[in-house]
Amino acid sequence: MALHGIGTIAAGAGIYLSAQIFNLQEHWPGGIMLWGAAAWIAWWILRDWVQAALAAMLTPAWLAAEWIDIAERHHASGKWAMQGLLLLALTYLSACYGAHRSPVRRVLMWIGGITLLPLAIYCAADFEWATRGRIPTSAYLIGIPLAILGPIILAWILRGKEIWQLAVCAVWTTAASLLPTYPFHGGLAPRLAPYLWTAVGSIGLITWGLREDRMERINLGIVGFGLTILVFYFSSVMDKLDRSASLIGLGLLFLLLGWFLEKLRRRLVARVEGPA
Repeated sequence: MALHGIGTIAAGAGIYLSAQIFNLQEHWPGGIMLWGAAAWIAWWILRDWVQAALAAMLTPAWLAAEWIDIAERHHASGKWAMQGLLLLALTYLSACYGAHRSPVRRVLMWIGGITLLPLAIYCAADFEWATRGRIPTSAYLIGIPLAILGPIILAWILRGKEIWQLAVCAVWTTAASLLPTYPFHGGLAPRLAPYLWTAVGSIGLITWGLREDRMERINLGIVGFGLTILVFYFSSVMDKLDRSASLIGLGLLFLLLGWFLEKLRRRLVARVEGPA
């Protein structure tokens, strides 16, 4: 299984090395598409979790690369690609629930858990510092429904009737497109919007973990909430204090916030350890 996985990984290197050797001036996301196709063929033949993991990573990487390429050519933001990947990460994270804990579901859960926080940070902090172009309407009509409906359809395949939570996640993810583009040039509301968005997502993830007895969602939600408070202190509070007061406040914040969140995390995990 490991050697088959190495072979699929090496297929990507072979695709791009061939393009470099022959100086092919091609559409660069096409290489990821071919790599993903190799992973899907390998999974169809072998049916193991390693090939499933590679296919699960390379397919959305190809779709996101297509959108990023379009955005670069029109000097626009590629934020919608990251929002689609964020919703997909939540879908992967929810693959394990109840008695559904196959190896493929577990590897999807790990992929979602590892990528969730970085994608959420990107979606909350992707500010536009200059005027950007507009992506053609035809691309929006294809890309945005795919970014939202693709993960929802996958959630329906993985969870059946238990997909209403992913519908709520889709609303939260889509709300990232409404975050202010220039948060530091407005009033209080634009400044607080990204932090409120991440705090609501963190609390929702904790609640979701309690409902389905999943400790990894509780842990990720606690980490997300703690990072939200720390980033808010660094960006909005620390620069308003003198150096000594800001450092003292930072130390107290680490001590008190760490103590409170760890105590809360242990209490919540203890509630789900028995049922889990």
